[in-house]
Amino acid sequence: MKFSYALIKKLVPKLKNKKQLVDLLNEHSFEVIDAEGDSFDVSLPPNRFSDAASHFGIAHEIAAILRIDYKVVLFFNFKVKSQCLEVQPLNIEIRDKKLCRRYAAQFFSGVKIKSSSAWIQKVLKDCGFRPINNVVDIMNYVMLETGQPLHVFDADKIVKSDKRHGTSAIIIRRAKNNESIESLDGAVFKLNSDVLVIADIKSPLAIAGIKGGKKAEVGPKTKNIIVEAANFDGPNIYRISKFLNLKTDASLRFSHGLSPFLVGLGLARAGEMLEKEGARLEDFYDSRPDKHFKKIIEFDVEKFNRLTGINLSTGQAENYFKHLGFVISKNLKLSAKNSFLVEVPPVRQDIENFEDLAEEACRLYGYNNIKPAAPEVALKIAEVDDAVAFNDQLRRILIGFGTSEVYNYSF
Repeated sequence: MKFSYALIKKLVPKLKNKKQLVDLLNEHSFEVIDAEGDSFDVSLPPNRFSDAASHFGIAHEIAAILRIDYKVVLFFNFKVKSQCLEVQPLNIEIRDKKLCRRYAAQFFSGVKIKSSSAWIQKVLKDCGFRPINNVVDIMNYVMLETGQPLHVFDADKIVKSDKRHGTSAIIIRRAKNNESIESLDGAVFKLNSDVLVIADIKSPLAIAGIKGGKKAEVGPKTKNIIVEAANFDGPNIYRISKFLNLKTDASLRFSHGLSPFLVGLGLARAGEMLEKEGARLEDFYDSRPDKHFKKIIEFDVEKFNRLTGINLSTGQAENYFKHLGFVISKNLKLSAKNSFLVEVPPVRQDIENFEDLAEEACRLYGYNNIKPAAPEVALKIAEVDDAVAFNDQLRRILIGFGTSEVYNYSF
């Protein structure tokens, strides 16, 4: 996945140069497979897409390695406020909550379509994107920055559910068999009931999590927009992407499984940037505000030291996790003397148990700093395996009868 060095440098000013960035990532986090020009390409493991497939995520990794606090990434505390209107322009209906775990949207008026700033265009080009206009470019930029895919609709092109009040209906549903959609690039796709779509009351507007449709495309005359951020079922997105032979940056991210917590971050960040462009936030919808079950795991420092051969103190271990965005809890007395409870950040969907925490501590300690040592094993007299002894005896008997042993190719 491509990243812009200029944006990482902006997020982590203490970073000296790109060589330092590459060295730090290679030693502590991810393999950098290409670092030519103004961008660099990182090989991300599939289980780290939720937190690391973004500039915020990579900046957070670098900051943690350098022991720098990075509050924005740690807490994702963007808040969304909308005006109180007599008539709410948004009307959202989710018909399949299994395939759409969270859906949020913002309605903006007073949008002026123009070219985006040179800074945004540079980041997009560094990452292989083609600048289009300020609104679409903000959607792509925020996805690169936060990791949350976004989509934008021209609200005036959506069939209204209430003509008198001008309410825009957004329906998240499965497609009908043989239903079709024309995508933004003009391709027509035949759909079936396995495909999740974003639709109005008449027809699909987008293939959920994969590609936008032509019907509600943002153009030069667009004045009112609906910005969408959602969390879709990863396995379903992967199957549909294969079925339609349609792979996009959004489908790649969703296929690996993203945290629903990213929805609020991405939408709020996009709203912040759109308001700076002169757009006015008129309405806001969220099917599931930032609620998540806390995942708390015990970390036993002595057990970690026995497992890895590292002599880490409790204070060192706590600092590692704090810089990675974990919350340390000491309110409960644990059985082990040097144990503490670790609350996992909601974006870290890869952390499940003690061994996962041990890997995080090893990463920040530095794999190259772990000294090699011979394994400590107890030596004992070799035991006789009856099955092996029987086979040897049988082989000698058969040879005595004049037979030959043959090893054939296995089928």
